[in-house]
Amino acid sequence: MLRPSRADYPAGYTAVLVPTLTRDAAIILNGDDTRKLQPGSDSRIILSKNLPVSMGPGDFCYVRLTTEKNNMAWSSPFWA
Repeated sequence: MLRPSRADYPAGYTAVLVPTLTRDAAIILNGDDTRKLQPGSDSRIILSKNLPVSMGPGDFCYVRLTTEKNNMAWSSPFWA
């Protein structure tokens, strides 16, 4: 079972951890893809050094994952 800790990835990085093999992840801002993230050698972990997304009042953002079997999952949105 995947149970990484903060020590498992470098300081300054954001990690997306999923329990299945992931093809990619996208950061969606106000309904538009703003960033595509690719997994590394372990396709259950996606690391990104530059993940900040600029949000203004009323903006919303969420993460969309696509698995290697083309299944999709979405996070709950968060609002600025």
